Parts: sequence; C-alpha cells; structure tokens
Amino acid sequence: MPSPRDIEEVYDSWSNLPYDKYVVKNYLEKPAYQIGRDFFLENEEYTHIVICPDDIIIDYHAFELLKNTIQKNNISNLCGVAMVDEESNAYACKPLGIPYDSMAAGSYYYRDKQRDYPLLPVNKVIEVGYTGFMIQFLERELVEKLSFEGGCEKGEGCMDLKQSQEMDGLDERYFVHTGAFFTHLRHSQYKDNKEWIKNGEHTKGYTVYISKA
Repeated sequence: MPSPRDIEEVYDSWSNLPYDKYVVKNYLEKPAYQIGRDFFLENEEYTHIVICPDDIIIDYHAFELLKNTIQKNNISNLCGVAMVDEESNAYACKPLGIPYDSMAAGSYYYRDKQRDYPLLPVNKVIEVGYTGFMIQFLERELVEKLSFEGGCEKGEGCMDLKQSQEMDGLDERYFVHTGAFFTHLRHSQYKDNKEWIKNGEHTKGYTVYISKA
C-alpha cells in the first residue's frame, strides 16, 4: 500500500505486474527511500530496483517497454515519462543544461508547442538532465553509488532532484524513454495527504518496487 493515499486506479495497476513488490509504508520520504534501497542491496537476487511514487498508474506495456529496453541496451538506468500534474502541459523531465531546481517556464519538456519551449521527442530513448521518478529503473551497481538522500528540506525531500545531481557528479548519463508514458494523479487526494502529514496522523509513505530483470 502506498502512503496515506488510497488511489484505486493505482492499486488496480499493480495487479498487472508479475514482479515482487516491496512496500515502504508510513515513513517520511528520506527514510522510506533508504529502507527500500537497503532491502534491495541486502537481497542480491534482484538486479534492478524500480521506484514509483504513490500517484502513478503503472501501465503494464509501458513498464515492459522500459524493462526490455534497459536489458537490450545494457544501460544503468531508464525512466518513463509523465506530466507534472493532471493539468500541466509539461513533462516531469528537463533537457540537458537546465538547472535541476529550475521552476521557470520553459524549463521542462512540453507536450504541445508553445513559444520556444522544448517539445518532448516521440518514442525514443533520450538523455536528460533531470527526471522525476516516473517508474525509475536503476541497476544494482548504480544503486550502490547513490545516496537516496534528498535535495531540499535539509536533505529530507526532493529525492529525484538529489539523484539528478548525483548522476551528474558520477558522470552517469541519465535516460528516459519517451514512449513509456504513465498517468500522474498528483492532485488525487492531495489535500487529505498534506493534512495527514501536517497533523501528524500519518507519515508520508512511498512505494518501492523491486523487479527481477
């Protein structure tokens, strides 16, 4: 079960995945990620960790496209794409050369043409400077090098931002497959989730998927 949110469409999408799933429930963001990382590294039969937030509907065919692509091309990492939120025209990934933490208009790849903002290439593997965890595959050797710490809130949040920074520092190329699209329900039960965290009734949980690749 992912975090305090109970998004039925997310639950339903899990049932189509014939892989082991390791769920880290009711922890703050940083310890949730590190618990998942530690479990993965302690269980050496797993070759790849796949990270997913609690508001992503996992399309089976897009998931398999990522898995098959990373195996075929022998790359250390690969992520899918999704919109920043339900109303956005921007994808949660940025071209090379854009600051990791930039929120300025035009910083992201876009779905539709507007001004001179970059359009996301169609159905191909591209190198990016930043990506959110829109079904993030990471091989074991790379996981061993990453801290799974945060890039904001004194290291307690923005795990995807920190990972982008670390990938750059490791001189690792960061890839997304633009043909692997996932639906991002960022605003679903969003107010309830924030209220639970604020009141201390629930802590923020994240789901970490483990797959045998």
